Amino acid sequence: MRRAHLAQVLVVLATTALVTSSLIGTLPSARAAALSSKPPKPTVRARPRDLSPRFRDGYVLVAFKPGMSKSAQQRLERAARAHEVHTLGAGAHLLSVPAGQVLPVVQLLKSAPGVRYAEPDYLSELAATPNDPSFPIQWAYQNTSQTVNGVVGTAGDDEKAVQAWNVTTGSRSIVIGEVDTGVEYTHPDLAANIWTNPGGIGGCPAGTHGYNVLTGTCDPMDDDVQYGGHGTHVAGIMGAVGNNGVGVSGVNWTTTILPVKWVDANGNNSTADLITALDWLLHAKQAGVNIRVVNDSTVFVGTAYSQALSDEIDLLGQNGILFVTAAGNTSDNNDNPAVRRYPCGYDRPTEICVAASDQNDALPGWANYGATTVDLAAPGNNIYSTLRGATYGFINGSSMASPQVAGAAALILSVQDMPPAQLKADILENADATPGISGLVRTGGRLDICKALPGCTMASPPPSIIGQSSVGANSDVMVADRKRVNHYQLATSGSVSQLSMYLQPTGTSGQQTIEGVIYADQSGMPGALLAVSSPVTFTSTSAAGWYNLLFASPVALGPGTYWIGIISGGTSRVAGFRWSGVASSRALDSNTYTSGPSNPFGSASIDAEQMSLYATFTPTSSSPPPPLPFSVTGPEVGVPGQPGPIIPQAGQTLTATNGVWDFSPTMYAYQWMRCDTTGANCSPISGATTATYVPSGADGGTTLRVSVAATNSNGTATTESSPTQIVQAPPPSNTFGKTTVGMSTDPSGSNAERVEVFSISQAVYVVKLSIYLIRWSSGQQVLQGLIYADQGGTPGNLVAVTNQFTFSSTATTGWYDLTFASSVPLSPGAYWIGLIDGA
Repeated sequence: MRRAHLAQVLVVLATTALVTSSLIGTLPSARAAALSSKPPKPTVRARPRDLSPRFRDGYVLVAFKPGMSKSAQQRLERAARAHEVHTLGAGAHLLSVPAGQVLPVVQLLKSAPGVRYAEPDYLSELAATPNDPSFPIQWAYQNTSQTVNGVVGTAGDDEKAVQAWNVTTGSRSIVIGEVDTGVEYTHPDLAANIWTNPGGIGGCPAGTHGYNVLTGTCDPMDDDVQYGGHGTHVAGIMGAVGNNGVGVSGVNWTTTILPVKWVDANGNNSTADLITALDWLLHAKQAGVNIRVVNDSTVFVGTAYSQALSDEIDLLGQNGILFVTAAGNTSDNNDNPAVRRYPCGYDRPTEICVAASDQNDALPGWANYGATTVDLAAPGNNIYSTLRGATYGFINGSSMASPQVAGAAALILSVQDMPPAQLKADILENADATPGISGLVRTGGRLDICKALPGCTMASPPPSIIGQSSVGANSDVMVADRKRVNHYQLATSGSVSQLSMYLQPTGTSGQQTIEGVIYADQSGMPGALLAVSSPVTFTSTSAAGWYNLLFASPVALGPGTYWIGIISGGTSRVAGFRWSGVASSRALDSNTYTSGPSNPFGSASIDAEQMSLYATFTPTSSSPPPPLPFSVTGPEVGVPGQPGPIIPQAGQTLTATNGVWDFSPTMYAYQWMRCDTTGANCSPISGATTATYVPSGADGGTTLRVSVAATNSNGTATTESSPTQIVQAPPPSNTFGKTTVGMSTDPSGSNAERVEVFSISQAVYVVKLSIYLIRWSSGQQVLQGLIYADQGGTPGNLVAVTNQFTFSSTATTGWYDLTFASSVPLSPGAYWIGLIDGA
């Protein structure tokens, strides 16, 4: 069959007679499960506060989208004046940036193409604590012997999360799978840390947040009525957004929680549903979601061993996922097969079973245990976390202990990647052995996140302090209703987040309440009251050590002299403290505790007791340097009036765009570069320093790039375009037809002719036709060139046929010659020139 026109088939002829055909294509059921929780207590709503998160200056975390080349990543980092320190977790890059530039760099990285996320490194000063208003009652993270929900704790009997946050506060690259009653993924303290489906994972559309096994839908919203949001409470423990001035903090301030709902509103469902839930997460992992930990806070009561569920746990482990579960709340010994609780009792190599501990490092009376079947304890009594309806409240149970460990596992992975068996060993080997738990669980101890976290240390005083951080050689005791303050000089501006005082028991029974105070100096004596901390209660059974007195918000101080210390409550001689002798270092005065610290300080006695008490101090960072221009979208090379990518031709004018820049450049400079066929090994082209460039014969067979330098009042930054396609050499002078490469594509057909009409004004001899070919699909295509005479404006008699030419799918894009066996004489006139496609 003949076709008298070519859709995008471009023909070129000459005495060498080029035919260019722009075939330019682009490849184209078991028994019900009961939740491991005790009944809830009334919930309260937290009042939001407008406080900005704190982060480590000089560092940024970024992850790039799949497909972004290493060279593109490095160009973006250079443009941001950032340097890669190392990678951590799964795909996160820790970058060092200029001091004071964290937020601008984060903003710019976020807006750059190819960046998946960018965020500050939320590492603040030592003993980092979030500004979430309910953090003081989250005793699991920092137990200062505070009274929580009517229960007095023991200082230090916690999981050491605060010290761990000095190293990391988590990473969104680590995904925690949660199988439970679902999660209220719209909760204001959770929403930012909830997984969002990019589209297609588990058959669910983009924008969904997990899966619901019970309904077979992609909506895992929590509808639990037994606890007011069991799964939501669990999610808040693992990853409520930290340091956002709202509600509570999770073990991870930043993470990704992927909820799968398999438990109904009344807390029941089946083993098969649990396996289905776990299998959904497994397939999500295999589809590319970086699930590293799964938490299951459920316990099957009175059921037999399920091999199917045990095998599913093993399958998770084989796919790099640690499975964490709860021991139960029926006061049973799980070592006894008659009352053993599952999944805890499967004891798989990549499974951790967790019992609940209380504020005094003991197991509550309702907690299950097992010296050979339960691995360790974690805080699970009096746990305050998120609930349905954007609320918060207390729930007791090993359901609350399990997510402490799951959250810890994710926190560890944010710093150092390790397989699940190694991760399990790291957590268990670093548990804190305690007398109240010894002999009741395999490790004899309680979760210690800091010990298990690489790089975390329990060093007592932080480096940026005011005061005495050593334990003095002398002892004294607190007496009732008295202020005691020491004076110190502050050389620079900054803020104080807490006071820390070394306390010790005296042998006198009872309890002592104290609050931290800061006074301004007035002519060498304490003057105006500047700040009062939250109270700390020290009991006669409390251990000796450093106790933190937290301020509700950091106290800003300028250079000068300040008096820091405490006011004691209405009991005497219960708490002791240590001091060193320094002349005229302390001022003290009587002050009824219930009236609050006086303002001003009042008359004072002076003595030489410099107490073992210091302030955690963060210097105010200097003003950041003004930002350089930042390339949001790089420059492009094109031809005016021709949209989309072009194939450059020698003699054709190319124009560079500036790209899109932040921070208002006022001028641009250009440098065109000649590169190899891959776009590498580039060299500047002499004199090519304007926005336009006309390739010459020397550019044929190469690619081109353009470098654009943008300048503002703060300096100059440079970025480069992507390489062009290979520049086509100029056609011979003795040609006719179309010698440029067309902008559209058309696939070669099967057993079809394609010809296009051209006219010549003189007699010529044609030796070959030339056609521009591009790979379209796999296989090969046989072609022959054709010349037809014109007959009334349509192709007429056949004049000549070239030799056969075979184009394979491994061939490169470019011009190909179709030669005649001998030259073909043509008289002046019109001719139809093209090709015939083989089968």
